[in-house]
Amino acid sequence: MLARTPRELVATNVSSSTLEGLGTLVGPAVGGVLAATAGVDVAVAVAAAVNVVCALLVARIRREGDVAGGRRRIERSLRRELMGGASTLAREPHPRLIVLLFNSQTLVRGLLNVILVVASIELLGMGESGFGWLSAALGAGALAGGLARVGFVARRRLAGIFGLALVLWGAPIALVGAWPEAGWALVCLGIVGIGNALLDISGFTLLQRTVDEHVLGRVFGIFEIGCAAAVAVGSLLGSILVEQLGIRPALVVSGAILPVLALVSLRGLRHIDASVEVPERELALVSQVPLFSPLPPTTLERLAARLERLDVAEGTTIVEKGAAGDRFYLVGGGEVDVVLDGVTMSTLRAGDYFGEIALLHDVPRTATCTARTDAEIYALGRDVFVAAVSGDRRSSAEAESVMSRRLEEQSGIGHRSPAE
Repeated sequence: MLARTPRELVATNVSSSTLEGLGTLVGPAVGGVLAATAGVDVAVAVAAAVNVVCALLVARIRREGDVAGGRRRIERSLRRELMGGASTLAREPHPRLIVLLFNSQTLVRGLLNVILVVASIELLGMGESGFGWLSAALGAGALAGGLARVGFVARRRLAGIFGLALVLWGAPIALVGAWPEAGWALVCLGIVGIGNALLDISGFTLLQRTVDEHVLGRVFGIFEIGCAAAVAVGSLLGSILVEQLGIRPALVVSGAILPVLALVSLRGLRHIDASVEVPERELALVSQVPLFSPLPPTTLERLAARLERLDVAEGTTIVEKGAAGDRFYLVGGGEVDVVLDGVTMSTLRAGDYFGEIALLHDVPRTATCTARTDAEIYALGRDVFVAAVSGDRRSSAEAESVMSRRLEEQSGIGHRSPAE
């Protein structure tokens, strides 16, 4: 909701992942120093204090134009909000696949919480501090992938990267089991860190692109609950695997889970890439519309993907005064006359739009629009348009301002300009 363009959306996920990698690198070092000098109790207290401060900082974030009524709905029924996220995932296969694969990754993370501690002490000879070094290596890997991640800002196809990240998250763990040497383990955990960064950037961006922003918070709520449960289950299974199979087989089995799931999900990931492909011309067109300017980039992408192109011949009536409104229109090329009671009020050209008054006020068309020349018109269905504009306070305010101005102009008040 804070990003303003599609590129900025990916860029913020890149920044977030890079900072997470930095934290994963620095955190174990700081924790180790505190534990060694001030005691474990002080180290835990400092970690708790840092989390509280972060929570307070996040609580201060405000965005003008938050979804209208969103806070009231949450206060009324948290259970209903969570069920809304669950029903969205049950209904939509693409975000469901991403969330399930993410949860599988956190299950493997839970496995490592147990297995790497045992491996550090009993298999790799790194002692009790070894787990900290392995965790730091994971963070260093996340930072090392920073340059590669910057290139994702211009990428639209990210599902393939998400699948590759799953492989990088799992395969190196299996390789540690195959060759249990301390130096090799640090290298492998560094590769896991790179995979973790790629997974976060591609996965979160895909979720933001495939889920309507009005239910995105609910979907992330279900996502986080699933992650917490997966870590708990993974930690329990880690103890069982070590006890039943031994450390090295447990590493191999844990590392094989995500590559196998990536292979099984390959077809679904390809479908996700195909579904989020957005025509650039249509995206540029909707981005110029003042009614849409406050909307998040993911909403603009979905609007662009749902535009229907209409090639209209000269003299064709596109909308007629008094008719029911079922579409919003954008002019991609050519000229369209706006006629009221036989008088041409204005001529619309590329980048102009019409049809919003009937849709948002649920009234008949207030003017007739006729193609002056052969025109390239893009149409957006009523339900999609109304849901996008009415769901954001700033967009709603802009729409009301535009409609009031046009209705006044049609009534003879003020100067004549583009009207419906």
